[in-house]
Amino acid sequence: MATKQLVLKIKDDSPIKSFIEWYAEYFSVVKEKSNRKMKGNTPAFIIGFLEHALTNNGVRLKEDMEKIDMFISFKDKTQEEIDAEKAFKNNPEKLKTWKQLQKDIHKANKG
Repeated sequence: MATKQLVLKIKDDSPIKSFIEWYAEYFSVVKEKSNRKMKGNTPAFIIGFLEHALTNNGVRLKEDMEKIDMFISFKDKTQEEIDAEKAFKNNPEKLKTWKQLQKDIHKANKG
């Protein structure tokens, strides 16, 4: 099927711009053979999200909304927290340990 290009103009302070940057970084992967970092495919996500919303595909829309909710939750986190969640996304136990250590360090610094 042929594709057509769609150009969207967004303001610098738009949350869409922040989402595009976050998605590309958060869902990036390193190719094993070439050791090359491939950014997350934000345009494909946005187009897929809109198509699923317009066709009322609730299952896929729910998965997409989870990613959007994840982005919203990251706005209140420090870069260190974001990096830890990305590093430990496949190991929830390590992430839990890291968060507990951060709480302990924060308490020790206050006291």
